[in-house]
Amino acid sequence: MANIEEIRVAKYKYLRLLNEAALRCYQNYGTEAIQGSEFLRVLEDAVKFLKTLPLNEESSDFAYEILRETQSLTITNPKGQVLLDMVSLDLPRVILTYMDISEKCWETCGNVITHMCQFCSPSEIVSVLCEELSKTNENLSSSIYLLHGFSIASIMSDDDSKDVAAEIFKKLINIAVSLREVCKKQVVAEKKQQLWSILSLYTLQLMALVSKEDNITDLSRAPTSIMQLSEILSDCGLSYLSLITGKEVETICHLLDNDEHDKILENTSLINIGANLAVLWGYVFVEIATVAHENIKDLLKKIQSCQNERIRALSNMKYLLCSLDYPWGVKKISMDFLSAMLSKNSDSSKGCDEKIDWFSTTPSLFSLLQGMQQIMVYAPHPMQRKEAFSALTKILGELPAHEKFDVLRALTVNSNYPSMTALLLGTVKNEIDNAIKLNSSKYEHSHLGSPFLTGDVLELVEFILKPLKGGPPDLPGQSDAVLAALNLYRFLLIMESTGKTNYTGVLSKSCLKKAHSEWLLPLRALVSGIESENANDCDDFATSTLCALNLIELPLYRCLELVEEKLKHPA
Repeated sequence: MANIEEIRVAKYKYLRLLNEAALRCYQNYGTEAIQGSEFLRVLEDAVKFLKTLPLNEESSDFAYEILRETQSLTITNPKGQVLLDMVSLDLPRVILTYMDISEKCWETCGNVITHMCQFCSPSEIVSVLCEELSKTNENLSSSIYLLHGFSIASIMSDDDSKDVAAEIFKKLINIAVSLREVCKKQVVAEKKQQLWSILSLYTLQLMALVSKEDNITDLSRAPTSIMQLSEILSDCGLSYLSLITGKEVETICHLLDNDEHDKILENTSLINIGANLAVLWGYVFVEIATVAHENIKDLLKKIQSCQNERIRALSNMKYLLCSLDYPWGVKKISMDFLSAMLSKNSDSSKGCDEKIDWFSTTPSLFSLLQGMQQIMVYAPHPMQRKEAFSALTKILGELPAHEKFDVLRALTVNSNYPSMTALLLGTVKNEIDNAIKLNSSKYEHSHLGSPFLTGDVLELVEFILKPLKGGPPDLPGQSDAVLAALNLYRFLLIMESTGKTNYTGVLSKSCLKKAHSEWLLPLRALVSGIESENANDCDDFATSTLCALNLIELPLYRCLELVEEKLKHPA
């Protein structure tokens, strides 16, 4: 049996041989003389020697140093990709033989596998990992990192052909089924819980990836792959309520150690999309909900009756609705479920005895609404666009007044679509009208708490009529937004004049002068100039331009009349 000194001598010998083999790979890349076999042979010989030693601190350190050097030569070294290209088909098999020697070896092996899944051919890596996993069904440590590797590799396979992708998904789902049996057989409680957690996250990612397929939205029958994954998620103990609100993902991640937590959370978006989709498929197909042991009616009733759960669910759906990777059929299902959550039965007054943290929640809802804007602009059918806008207004209705105004302002300022900007300004106008109606004798001074009855509203008008870039707005490109801004400004002038109020400051002399000289007169000059340029043209562009400007002229001249009248005869 080797003594400590002999072990140290052997360690340095193999480290030297490993570096020499890597150097020859770097120098001979592209030739047939060296194909990485020497590098792999050094690793194999080293682990054979290690197997002859008792498992102690010295042998563990030996194995870790070999793996750390492998990681350095394949990842840290600037020429590491050259080496990986030569050994990618066999390296996973070799380094897995080191994985059970120590915790540090386990982590280092995982780092190398994860890196390979990101920077080598995904389809090749998947094939290699499939083969290795078939040999490690009883090896918990290997299984955990191979599962994480599969998640990375399949994510990176988006550009593969459909046939190859379908075959990969089939293999990955079969492996998940196999690992479920491993989970059931595992007797060590801590390891069992960890494996179930990793399997849960892996399955959620697969759910997200499989749902990208174009044929997935054939609603004539439940997709077999989704049925299988839903059954696995049920066995993992995941409930629909915890999935749609995102609480289950948070809980699982907290069960992992810090290093594994960080690795898994690199794919947080995909995991949460998978959680959304797991519920959505159960919403569409009763048989999927059945295998998941869930009842969609009960789920919706819980969400509708508790604003806290509803807000969590809405916030978590941002991941799916903001993604551009899914077919319209999936987006349509998402909007249908979202609308069901926001049905007339929803109770915004019930918070389930838990205060909502609007400060942290509002940014997520803002992201959700931005994703819904994409649907409103690009949805192929008018009814889908109409339903998306209806859902958007209902979500805004969930927010307190100040958060609602902040979200509307942010959506308006960040909108790239004039028609969308027009709808948002119309929503602002409706909120102002609602705030005025509340300002009755019964609700005296209620306007003091409403952000929709302040000068901030005028800033939205100015943002459209006098953009930050300076000068008047771009016409005819911004015609919809300009028309909506003029209508809002006219509404404010009439509302404040009729009610003999000045909540927004719109009737103050300084505001009237500013609007007259900086907004309205430059806009009138621009409109007149464009009309003159296109007056004698008969092409389609000139005709559409003149039509757009004709719509703007009426509210523009009416606003000028009102402002000039107020300047001549101030109240």
